Amino acid sequence: VTFTANSSEGRGGAVQVGSVVSTLVRESLFAQNQSAAQGGGISVEGPLSVTRSRFLRNEAGFGGSASGGAVSATGLGTSDIRHSLFAGNFSSDPVGHAMAFGAGVDPMVIHATVANSGVRRAGTAVAASGTINVRNSILSDHQFGLRVITGGAAIATVSGILWWNNTFNTEGSGAVTFDVTDALSGDPLFVAPGTDDYHLAVGSPAVDSAPSPFDSIDIDGDFRPQGVASDLGYDERVRTPQSIAFGALPDRLLGDAPFSVTATASSGLAVEFSSTTTGTCTVAGSIVMLVATGTCTIAADQAGNAYYSVALRVTRSFGVTL
Repeated sequence: VTFTANSSEGRGGAVQVGSVVSTLVRESLFAQNQSAAQGGGISVEGPLSVTRSRFLRNEAGFGGSASGGAVSATGLGTSDIRHSLFAGNFSSDPVGHAMAFGAGVDPMVIHATVANSGVRRAGTAVAASGTINVRNSILSDHQFGLRVITGGAAIATVSGILWWNNTFNTEGSGAVTFDVTDALSGDPLFVAPGTDDYHLAVGSPAVDSAPSPFDSIDIDGDFRPQGVASDLGYDERVRTPQSIAFGALPDRLLGDAPFSVTATASSGLAVEFSSTTTGTCTVAGSIVMLVATGTCTIAADQAGNAYYSVALRVTRSFGVTL
């Protein structure tokens, strides 16, 4: 479902749901919606579940001070946000440009990406008024990554997080305890944030960095994990295919000196060589040594890494004569 350029004189630029009712959002796009009050994209006063959805450039508070540029959740009931993207959202009250959760909501945010095209925005990316859990996510481009403001005691549990381009990653007001584990700091290397493509590019520190698995499918329907562990954020990067270029090898005489072979992988990763005919020739590194007459076959392999898949083996054969 797509909600684009809707406007509300009250809460919820695209969707507003009152108390008690549970709200379920699946595989949806909220873009450029705006509200005069809380929740530029969605405002709920009951349980909320969001999965595999995108929130782009929604705005809360065009009529005054309001929080929750993309999502505002208050009242009773847990909020559960998973495998979703929040990019370029804004609230006039800079507490929760992406998400703002009221007291008693106890939100769980899992595999979320929150960003602003690399431009740091004054205010808070994710704000809560009580206990909150953030897992396997990316919070970037804000003055505060995660802010908890409470009149009582609250615990903010953060496990598996990539911080980037925030002035302060966490900030608390009141009796707030931050329990942060498996935290990284670095450029997420999004593919093309200027065109809303926040998938992970080659070299992203978010790849294979989730400390524990949550669910098995990302926003695009790709299975998690693709590597040794799941990726942080809404996207599970599918390894890029690679190929090997290995030219033909001329025939040789048995008495020829050892010689080197070369091949290149499209990934730029190093190629490994081996002999499949060790009775005729052997290989050490990239050096081939002839040991008997016959046919020598050299195999070129590239095992891949977190960003590239295993290359298809390429073999080259040549004759060895007296």
